[in-house]
Amino acid sequence: MFTSTRMTALLARMNRLLERRMFIVVFAGIALGWVYPDLTALKVAVPFLFGYMTFVTALGVSWRNVAEVAGSPGPVLYLLALVHLVMPFLASGLGHLALGGDSPYAAGLVLAACIPMAVTSVIWSGILG
Repeated sequence: MFTSTRMTALLARMNRLLERRMFIVVFAGIALGWVYPDLTALKVAVPFLFGYMTFVTALGVSWRNVAEVAGSPGPVLYLLALVHLVMPFLASGLGHLALGGDSPYAAGLVLAACIPMAVTSVIWSGILG
């Protein structure tokens, strides 16, 4: 029977294993989505998994990390500018060119371009530390 200590050790060992091979997990998930697009039973778990990843990533941030970023904010500012300025303008411009200036799909294109970029940056920042 599992005790609290053994369960904690098992989960920690499993977490270390997944951390070292996270790129395989991510690519396997993408490949499964391409190969089996009708696999919607797991779609319900996506917000919970993303929330878990965001929470775990936030737990790994210490005050020392915050001070390091404050001392060298270039990469963070670059990422914020890319996600909140460059991508929306690029998607909006392409949407207006391809779909016309008054198309409601142009706004959807902006969201479709920006949200995955932000989510991906959070996930890979957490994976790579």
